[in-house]
Amino acid sequence: KAVLLVQKTVCGSEDGVTLLTKRCGIDEAKGTLLAPVDSPAEEVARMVAAHADDAARIRAQFELKRAHISDLLTQARQVLGASGIEVDWEDGVSEEDAAVCLQKMMAGAASNSSMGGLAKHTAGMQLLIGNQYELRPDGVVVIPFDCSL
Repeated sequence: KAVLLVQKTVCGSEDGVTLLTKRCGIDEAKGTLLAPVDSPAEEVARMVAAHADDAARIRAQFELKRAHISDLLTQARQVLGASGIEVDWEDGVSEEDAAVCLQKMMAGAASNSSMGGLAKHTAGMQLLIGNQYELRPDGVVVIPFDCSL
């Protein structure tokens, strides 16, 4: 099914947003049709009629990628002994970057490095895949998606 998001404005200059009409667009990564709240109903209806199938196809691919990441997050949490692992999607981490990072972290969990393996250091921690290393005040440890382990 296609998803329609009504929001304050729709701007074609946003990353991944393509304008389909003068005021309505599509988020090419998530398959979400976008319309400003003050759009005429006829314009929105035409856009939905013309682009719902494409949006639904993109949305289905997006949901498959997210389901794969969800599975990897569960596996990584178990392998690393972390209390939780999440991805900071709002920080611009892509599904592909998250998958590579999770696979690297799992591979490093039992490595024979001088540190004795990553899992020894992540047990019980709350981890977040983001853009840069950070220890947040709430104790969450942010690991950059492009980290080298």
